[in-house]
Amino acid sequence: MNSPTRHVELPTSDDADNVEQRWENVITGAIQGPFIQSLTDYLNEQNKKIRILELSSGSGGGLQSLTQIPLPNAPVSGAAEQLIPLDFVETYHGLESDKKKVVQAQKHFHTHENISFMSWDPADGISIVDEEPYDIYMFGRNALSYIDPENAKHILKDIVHHSGERAMVIMEWNGQFGYSHQPEWMRQIAGPATLNTANGTISLGGRESAESLVEDTSKNEHIFIRLTSVTDRSVFVGRPINDPEEHASRSLRPFVNNLWAPGIRTPLENLLIDYKPSEGFGQVNAFYIDFAAAWNAVIGGAQYMLQELPESPSINEIPITMQGIVERAWTHLRSAARLADDMEVGDPRAYFLEPYLANMLRDLELQLQQGIGCGSSLIALAEVRKANKS
Repeated sequence: MNSPTRHVELPTSDDADNVEQRWENVITGAIQGPFIQSLTDYLNEQNKKIRILELSSGSGGGLQSLTQIPLPNAPVSGAAEQLIPLDFVETYHGLESDKKKVVQAQKHFHTHENISFMSWDPADGISIVDEEPYDIYMFGRNALSYIDPENAKHILKDIVHHSGERAMVIMEWNGQFGYSHQPEWMRQIAGPATLNTANGTISLGGRESAESLVEDTSKNEHIFIRLTSVTDRSVFVGRPINDPEEHASRSLRPFVNNLWAPGIRTPLENLLIDYKPSEGFGQVNAFYIDFAAAWNAVIGGAQYMLQELPESPSINEIPITMQGIVERAWTHLRSAARLADDMEVGDPRAYFLEPYLANMLRDLELQLQQGIGCGSSLIALAEVRKANKS
């Protein structure tokens, strides 16, 4: 990929928390990275820059995330390089139904002529955008949960007709089996995957709903669109959808945020998970039970290394399929603890070990997730391909 001649940065936002910046955006980048690299390589061969359309764009957070994805396997030395440096963006266009957010985004990005925002009604599809195809069509964070399912079908059909020879579609829902709304799982057995919230009923996403949306579009439109990836994000650290305290208390987000907070020591027992299975959800329960066991083992290993436990957790208490992953995490934590012992300035636990532990937990989620709707978010990537008519 061609490197830009100068480094351009977007204005930063003060709204993002540590989990959003260092967990969710990092996992999103890891998921999207290989597909974006293939797309950008293709565009470079065509001597083209990238065109991006974001639906339910909010204040432009999707663009922030896309332009911060690092090159895969980037060397530690040298300046950081992104898969989509801002100089490589020919145009970004955001469509947003909340007019206040449109105004906010326009003010935030007013110095960038290639970035624009427009008020939008999802019922109109993408008929208001220009005729030139985009390379990435993306829905804002969990946007498909807040768009009527019939409108979502029409929008995806619009996208496959509007796109060029090749395009990437990024879709996001609130996860169907998110941990924070476990008390509402039972009502989905006899009905649609929806959730009643203070702002109305929203749709929830699982692997089957993502597959159904893409397959229906491909079958009816006679255009090749295939699902390339379905991933759960923010399994235990997501923001609760509902406000009631019993839901908010199910998220570990505040405690994981503290792991990255400078100068603050986090009580690690607050990070332990006590998962109670829900009857009738075999695959989902199996995932959560195994994930919680691995998660708690990593936390327990850290507690032992910090002399908060008299002995280390037993590897035999962890599901055999998770043992190798947990042992590797313990090995990395021991190495970090030895390095921390040599630090003579500041608080090595607060400034070094706890952020390192947070990174280990994030990577654990990336390795263990199954893309069945158990995250706070479900991310589905799809690829559109058309025959070259030239």
